[in-house]
Parts: sequence; structure tokens; C-alpha cells
Amino acid sequence: MTTRKFRVEKRIEYTKKVPGLLEAKEQVRFQYIKDNQDSLNIKKACKTLGVSRVGYCKYLNHKPSKRDLENEALKEVIKESFDKNKGRYGSIRIGKVLEQRRIHVNRKRISRLMREMNLCPKGTRYNYKKYNQKNRGEERPNLLNQMFVTDTKNKIWVGDITYVPTRKGTLYLAVFIDMFSRKVVVWSIVSRMKNTLVY
Repeated sequence: MTTRKFRVEKRIEYTKKVPGLLEAKEQVRFQYIKDNQDSLNIKKACKTLGVSRVGYCKYLNHKPSKRDLENEALKEVIKESFDKNKGRYGSIRIGKVLEQRRIHVNRKRISRLMREMNLCPKGTRYNYKKYNQKNRGEERPNLLNQMFVTDTKNKIWVGDITYVPTRKGTLYLAVFIDMFSRKVVVWSIVSRMKNTLVY
């Protein structure tokens, strides 16, 4: 096997083990080599991960600063909160958790530490309710025919309904705007989808 092919295969192997490792900061790659030094060829690992052996040796002899120690302690708290909430919390929510524990940290710092640990919050998924299409209400004629222009105030109102998911259930918001002024003229919000929402 050629040296180049070996290096490519190793890069793929490292990427599978730790997603984002090759794009991570030098300190993260150095730490990976240190954590796995018993099973790695240090010289080849440094070359594969794009770091120098001299830099790695300096990293090993580096004494952690006060800031470094703070970051390590923060990482533990962040990881604990992230895992406790099943990977759904991002930097904003974790920041609020830290504030509740009287730990005041800049959100950018939390985001950076999360990236270093490869913690990516899961996207929230909202399942919209499906309504029985067989029991649809009476259809109304399309009076506008896509002509959303008027020269008189309060002559044409258009509206729409949207879902607002909350911790206590789904709310339904109906909003009507005047096509002339483009301002909201009336809105309504209810907990159940009924005709009273728009009437």
C-alpha cells in the first residue's frame, strides 16, 4: 500500500470515529492523538491529521491556563446538560441552564465549546395534525382570483391560519391584514380549530 493511499484511508478512519476531527482546531486534533497515543503511530497520526510533531510535543508540555481549566469544567457541565436533555438543547437553552446554576457564560463561548466536543443539537420536529378531508367545510368562491391589489382601505382583507406549538399544546392563530395598508386589522388565537377562530 502506498503512503498516500494509507494516509487517505487513515483520514477516512479518523473522520468516522470523530466527525469533524479533520476540520477541528489543532488543540482538538492534538488531544485526539494524546487520548489514543497507545494505539497510534504518533508520526503518521500527526501527518494524517495535518499537525506537526513539534507542535504536538509543545502541546504535551503545555501547562493548562486558568482559562483552559475553566473551559474543561464548563465542558463537563455542558455535556451533562446536553445528555440530560437527550441532545435537544443548543447553546441558548444550555446557557439558561447554566444561569440557573449561577454560572454566567457568553453564548458564543458555549457554542465554541460545544463545537469542540462535536455536540450538535437535534432539530425539533413538529407533527401537524391531519384533519379528515372527507368532512371538509363548505367551499367558498375565490373572489379575488389572485388579484391582491386594491385602491381603497378596508375593501379587501386576507387572512391565514398557522399552528403555534407550545409546551401545553397547540394553539391556532388566525391573522387578517388589509391589502391596502398592509397592516393587521384583526387576529385571533384559540386552543381548538373551530369556525369561531375566523368568524
